This record gives sequence, structure tokens and C-alpha cells, in this order.
Amino acid sequence: MKKKLFSRALSGLFAVLLCVGLTIPVVADGQYTINDANEVAIPDSYQYAYTINTLQEAPPRTTLTFNQPTDLFVDTADNLYVVDGKNNRLVKMETDGTTLMILREANGTRFSGPQGVFVAQNGDIYLADTGNARIVQMDADGTFIREYGKPESPKLADVTDYAPTKIACTDAGVMYVLMGENIMCVDAQNNFRGFIGQTEIGFDFVEWLLRIVASDEQKKSMIKRTAASYNNLLIGSDGLIYATSRDETEGQVKVLNSVGNNIYRKAGSNASSFDKFVSKLLNGNVINKSFQFGETVKIDGKWYQPMLEDIAVDEQGIVTVLDRQICRIYQYDSSGNLLAVFGKSGTNQGEFSIPVSIAMDSKGTLYVLDSSYGNIQAFKPTAFIRLVQQATTAYNNGEYEKADELWQQVLAVDETYPLAHLGVGNTAYKAEDYGTAMESYRFYNDRTLYSKAFAEQRYLFSKENFFYIVLAAFALATGVIAAIIWLARRSARVLKAFEYRDLPHLRCGSGLWMACSMLFHPVHTLESLRVSRGRLTYSSGLIILLATIVTRVISIYTVHYPFQDIELSEVNLALEVVKYLLPFFSWLITTYLIGSQFGGESTVSELFTAYSSAMLPLAVITPIMTLLSQILCTQEKGLYAVIGYFSVLWMGYLMIRSLQVLNNFSVGHTILVAVISLLATVLLWFIALLGYTLIFRIVQFVQDLIQEAMLASV
Repeated sequence: MKKKLFSRALSGLFAVLLCVGLTIPVVADGQYTINDANEVAIPDSYQYAYTINTLQEAPPRTTLTFNQPTDLFVDTADNLYVVDGKNNRLVKMETDGTTLMILREANGTRFSGPQGVFVAQNGDIYLADTGNARIVQMDADGTFIREYGKPESPKLADVTDYAPTKIACTDAGVMYVLMGENIMCVDAQNNFRGFIGQTEIGFDFVEWLLRIVASDEQKKSMIKRTAASYNNLLIGSDGLIYATSRDETEGQVKVLNSVGNNIYRKAGSNASSFDKFVSKLLNGNVINKSFQFGETVKIDGKWYQPMLEDIAVDEQGIVTVLDRQICRIYQYDSSGNLLAVFGKSGTNQGEFSIPVSIAMDSKGTLYVLDSSYGNIQAFKPTAFIRLVQQATTAYNNGEYEKADELWQQVLAVDETYPLAHLGVGNTAYKAEDYGTAMESYRFYNDRTLYSKAFAEQRYLFSKENFFYIVLAAFALATGVIAAIIWLARRSARVLKAFEYRDLPHLRCGSGLWMACSMLFHPVHTLESLRVSRGRLTYSSGLIILLATIVTRVISIYTVHYPFQDIELSEVNLALEVVKYLLPFFSWLITTYLIGSQFGGESTVSELFTAYSSAMLPLAVITPIMTLLSQILCTQEKGLYAVIGYFSVLWMGYLMIRSLQVLNNFSVGHTILVAVISLLATVLLWFIALLGYTLIFRIVQFVQDLIQEAMLASV
């Protein structure tokens, strides 16, 4: 015990010293991480160190600058290899820019548009000489060993233009060659061993439908869908293939095992739209934590998707990827959790124009090759990001106590760093401290992990209080059954009194009891309303509408965290009111107007009373769902969703029944009027939206004219 206290005290002291010793600000400009699509400022993760603009100590009459370089590699001795594309050469240099070797040809043929390089553990150099349709193998001194052209295989008969771009090799000499959407596996004897890692295209319903109705000639002219292409790849120290692709569904970062399966975190699924719809339907409308590799950003009014061009990985599985389009660098741990984001477009130090390649040396320094500027910029890791990397590595290695101490130190530096709270939650969960885990997961805003810890906490509680829980459940069930019986009898008495005119008019209280009777005897109650024109009031209906909205608002703020369907920071109470009132009154107006054209007998007051009474299931079941959610976790969200759908279907049934009985329609007429009313409602909303947009543009146009007139008069 004393040892543990001493260890925690030492960790706290170290954290304080780290806070004082770090030369970086707590909130840095331009460096951040992402938590559920929200940018969170963090201390500097990497700092700009220097730039290599020209070759140092190069031989005489050597072009000292790079011209549209295409690839960068760091070998085990921390030497840099630059594929200088337009200069058709491969340059080997030290990290300070000192030139060690320049290669321009191999086997008597000058390089032509080379695009990729890989250096094996033994120093052998593999160059993708793209313009010459070959891969060249040379030793550490640049002496030619062998060249590999297109492998002979019937499976490559359709490949007319063999243009290898990037390459990675195993210690056994097996080569993985990147060609567009494929990663081709070739052995040391240049025998084709197959394609791996091809992205699933997935099912497209529209294309399937078009192919059914299209003629043979039309089918030939249809564009064939292809898999997402790869951008770059490398082989990590663990023997896995790390690659970047343009797959926007599963994710642009992939880690492929020996059979080509992606074992890294996935951003999405290639499941069909129907399967996704069914999954969403069964899971309810609960919020899922968003995730994607890179980020979608808006630049000059235009949205850009991530374009992850290259990838680097260290011995701990820390992955760093380079976004060519928005000039940012993203770093992830071995589980796919985002650690840091930095970099931007510009002309200053540490900024990029067209970054095309990234590499990491043994000290953790990152080197970014810029094709437009023709330079290499170096970025050194700060104490903060090293601490984060150590913490996530310790956890992934099963050193949970060490990981907890490191995450506490991270929080001492930046208490809002999201991944630190995830790390604390994970270590607390492993230690069976589920209360702390739940608190940390909630800060990290991960409902799935929170619910996982809650399920364990619930199990322990139920295990310790089993007898009392069973007793309370029995008492609750008995009370609910008794309440239902009492409500059914009381509402039946009010309905009978109304039928026999013991109640001349429906007042507020009696109107609510009549609404309650609709839950048990809908047709009987509606028949009574139909023959009681002039005896209805709006007060009970307004109260039910208000109660429905109030229960929804209360539910938003009190429902169990895993079952929230809207973030509390994004709640718009006015919008929540409109979401209930707009559909209600639109349906009321359209069914009345269209129903009257089909010989309907109902009045607006009757429809309003009936429709508002039909909303009662929502007003009753929403609080029940809110209470039930307090003891459920996301594993039971199917049950939660079913109860919610049941209340909506019940409400819909009562509204359709109201439309039928009050208008004395047949079933066919009721369905016809309901469908037309639904279409009319949608059309009404569309016209209203169109009018709003038009008015907004007119107002904006007038404002612009006034502003221009004022500027002209100055």
C-alpha cells in the first residue's frame, strides 16, 4: 500500500515538473485532436526543426535542387532516400542534407519518371522506375543486382500498361507493388503471387436496377465501378502492410495481414444501404460516436474530403499519415485512435504546398517531402506527444498501471485531452473501477464504452441487491397493472356518462379521460365523438399536445446518456416544438380538406380532439422509456427502440382510425385519403421551404444593393 502511494506521489511530482519544464503552451495555435468531429486544441505535438532545400556537398555539376520529387524513405541508419521525379534520379543523403549518393541509371538504362523507393534491412534498394515499366534492385552502394518487369501470368493478361508506382519488400524478398486499386504480390523470382487488399466495391441498388432494364449495348456503355485505389504502402517492423487508399467507406488507412485482410480500425462498412437501414432501425435513433481518418474541411466555401497520400509507422505501431490536399498530418495509435493533428498550407516554415511523402527516423523525427517546393521539412516530437505515445503503447502492451500513471501525467499537462480520458477509462475498466471508467468515457463522449462499463456496474449492483431488486420489480409490476385497470375502468365510466349525456360537454378533465378511453376502446370512443358535435372543447387536446412536447423536452435532458438521440449542446427547444406541432397541424389541415372532397363528415374540432388524443401514447410512453433507459445499456437498445416504435405505431393507428370513423369512410377510402394527405403534406412543406429560400435570397439581394449604394456614396 505504501509502495502504491509512493508511486502515485512520484507520478504526481513528475507531472508537475513536466508542466513546468515543457516549453510549449497549454493551448497551441494550429495543433489539435478531434473528439467526435469537434476540434480540441492541444499542446504542440511536433515542432518545426529545419528545411533541406538543396543538396549539401554534392559532386560538381550536380543539380542541387529537387524537381517534383515523388517519394521519401528513411533506412535503418536514418539516411534519407529521395526519388527526384523530374530529375530522374535517386538521391541518398544524411538527415542534414549531406549528399551520400546519386543514382541516375541501372543496367545501362537511365531512370524515367521514378515514383517509389524502398530500402531493405540489408541495405538493398528497390526503385519503382515507372517510366521504364520496371522495378530495379541495387545494393547499398548502388550496384545493379536485378530488374523486375511485368510478371508472366495469365491473370495479368488485361494489364497492358505495367506502371509500378510504390513498392515495399519483406526480408525474404517478396515484393508488394502498388498499381492503382491493386497491391500485387511478387516473389523474389518475379513470379506473380496474386493481388491482396482490394477494397470491396459493395452493392449498388441503382446500378443493379439499370442493368436489369438496360439493353446489351447500354450495358457495354455503362461505366464499370472499380475499387478505391491505393496511394502508398510500407511494411512495418511487425511484418504487416500499412497503406493509405482512397476508400472513403471503410477508411483511408489500412493495416493488412498476410492474407490481405484489413485489421485496423474501420470508419464504416461496405454493407448495402438496406442492411444499414435495418441496423439503424433495430438500434433506434441513439447517437453513435463519429469517426473518420483525416477530416472533411471547408476551404474558400468548398468542402474537401481527406486525401491521405503517404504513411509512416514506428516500432510501437504509431501511425502517421499525410493529407496531400489540405496539407495536414494526422497521427494515430496502434488501435486507430487519433493522437494529434498539425500542419497547414502556406509558404512559411512548417507549412506545405503539395506534400507527397512522409517518413520517420529512429528518433521519431518526421520528414515531409513537398513536391511543389522541392524541399524536405523536419519536425521533432515534443515532450507532450512522447508522453502520449508512451501511455498508449503501455496500455496496448498490457501495462495498465504504467499506462494509468502516464495518462494522469498527460492530464496534468492538458486536462481536456480526450484520449487521456479514454486511457484513464480503459485502465479503470481493467481494474474493475467501473464508476471511474464511466465518468472518463462520458468525458470522451463514447456511449458504447460508457454502456459497457455501466453493464458491469449494473451486474455488480444487482448481484449485491438481488432480493431487493426482485421485490421492487414485483411491486412495480403490481402497481402498473393496478394503474392500468383503474385507468381503463375510470375512462370507461366517463365514456358511458358522455354517451348518455350525463356530461353535456367535454370539459378539460372529462376530455382527458375520453382521450384515455381511446387507448382501451378507440372505435367506441371515436363513434361517441362523431355523434357529439357541439359538445367538444379544445382544452384537453391542447393539454395533451403540450404534455407530449414537455415529456419530450424532459426526456432529452433526463434520458440515460447512452440513449440520447441529440447532444445536449445542440438542443434547440424551438425546433423540438416545431418537430411536433408542424406535422400535427399539417396532417390535421390536409386530412380535413382532402377528406371533405371525398364526402367526409368530420369537422375540424372533431379531428383536432381525436388527433390530439391519439398523441397520448407518446405522452405516456416517453416518460416510461426515459425511466427504463436508466437501467438499460446499449446492448439492450433493440428493446428500447421497439418500445419507441410501438408508441409511434400506436399513435399512427389511432390517427388512421380517427380519420376512418369520424368521416365514416371505408378502409379503401381511408387509405386513399391518408396517402393523398401525406403527399399533400410533403408538397406543402416543399412549397413553404421554397418560398422561404426565395424570400431569403430577395432580402439578401436588397441588402447587397443597399450596401453597394452606401459604399458608392462615400
